[in-house]
Amino acid sequence: MVKQRIAHCFILLSSFLFSCAAVFPPAWIHLGNGSDFPATVGYFFFSGVCHQLPERSFHLWGEPLAVCARCSGVYAGFLAGALLFPVIRRRLKREFPPAWVLGAAILPAAADFGLARLGVHDSGNALRLITGLIPGMAVSFFILPGVYEIVSGPSKPKGLTCRTNPAS
Repeated sequence: MVKQRIAHCFILLSSFLFSCAAVFPPAWIHLGNGSDFPATVGYFFFSGVCHQLPERSFHLWGEPLAVCARCSGVYAGFLAGALLFPVIRRRLKREFPPAWVLGAAILPAAADFGLARLGVHDSGNALRLITGLIPGMAVSFFILPGVYEIVSGPSKPKGLTCRTNPAS
C-alpha cells in the first residue's frame, strides 16, 4: 500500500509538472529574459506529441501554449483523473474499469475530429478542451491500476491454482 501511495504521488507530481511545462514557453517569452532559447526548447519538446497549430491552441500573453487545446485537455484530464482515482476506486470497489469505458471516452474526440475533417463543423478550442478532458481522465483509470500492480504485484492470483488432494 505504501508503494502504491508513493507511485501515485509520483504520477500526480509528474502529471502536474508535465501540464505546467506546456505553459512554460509563453511564460518565458512574456518574462523577456533576453533569450528565447528555453522557450524554443519547450516548444520543441512538445512538438513530437502535438501539432501545435496556433489557431487551435490557447494563448497566454499573446503566445500559444506548447500544446493545442485538445492536448491541454488530455493532460488536465489525466491530472484530474489521477486526483479523483483513489476516491472513485473506493466507491466502485474495482481496480480496472471495463474496457468499453476507454472506447466510450474517446468517441467524443473522434466524432469532433471526424466531423471537422469532413467539413461538417469547425469546433472551437473550448470543445477541443472538453473532448480532450474526457479521454485524459479515462486513461488515468487504466494507467494507475497498472502502475499499482507493477509496484506491488497483482492484487489477486490470476489463472488456475492447484490444490493438493487431501485424500492422498
